[in-house]
Amino acid sequence: DDEIDRAWAGLDSATDLLWRLLNLRTDRWLLVIDNADEPEALAGSNQPLNAATGWLRPPQSRKGRVVVTSRDGNPDVWGAWCRLHRIPGLSAVEGSRVLLDHAGTRAGTAQDAEALADHLGGLPLALRLAGSYIAETAAMPWPSLAATYRDYQSAVAAGGLTDLTSTSIGPRSAADQSRQIITRTWELSLDLLDRRGMPQARTLLELLCQLAEAPIPYQLVLHPETIRASELFAGVDAVQLWKLLRALAHLGLIDLPETSSGDAASASEEPAVLRIHTLVRQVIRAQTDTVQKTSHLALVAALL
Repeated sequence: DDEIDRAWAGLDSATDLLWRLLNLRTDRWLLVIDNADEPEALAGSNQPLNAATGWLRPPQSRKGRVVVTSRDGNPDVWGAWCRLHRIPGLSAVEGSRVLLDHAGTRAGTAQDAEALADHLGGLPLALRLAGSYIAETAAMPWPSLAATYRDYQSAVAAGGLTDLTSTSIGPRSAADQSRQIITRTWELSLDLLDRRGMPQARTLLELLCQLAEAPIPYQLVLHPETIRASELFAGVDAVQLWKLLRALAHLGLIDLPETSSGDAASASEEPAVLRIHTLVRQVIRAQTDTVQKTSHLALVAALL
């Protein structure tokens, strides 16, 4: 107790105390650090995270394991002892089970649920939102916009996701709560990039979301000189543009395939493409105000 009191009073190091006690344990242990979206908060005082002097350190014994969850997938941020595991979306079969748990078979067959899960990219929060919405609307005594898995998929494909995500039944419906969670999840990621001195990342994502729902050949579309000439990206050169794209990818806001080098694909190869999740695209579009959207569309036209 005295050691703890001294550590939390700042007289001794709290992180040193934690890891000394963990490394002395003879039984198996697991330390979970959840939602570490700002890894620098785990670093020691005036030290980088990979110096292993803060809350995150490699265990000295095989008895111990550490699991960290984070939106930051940049390998340069984490220590060399850390192994990064990107968590993919659920498979169509797994995703269909989420939908069926919420809406059951009266909203459609298991195959219909699998098709919708695949269309939503296996994103658990998107599946929860869809299942909750379908369950609520299917219970209504009158026909609704999307009371089946097929109807919901058609509405998403037709660009009606804004209506689906903004509709709720009752003051605290499950669909409304899910929509708020999804929106806040991406806002947290964009806020993090703002604090890291990359406010243009938000603008770039808004710009990309104005394009059609298809893979984007970014090396062809995102012409650095045209972007730099826009008031939206004043002073952003090719190197900074690439950093913004990678920052969005590291936080899972876009899917940017890793290339073997920074060189553009040759004329004989397929152009490199990035992808944006359907739900990300629709939510970002809905949140972009009219003035911003006009500026974005003008730049899109210039780029194309």
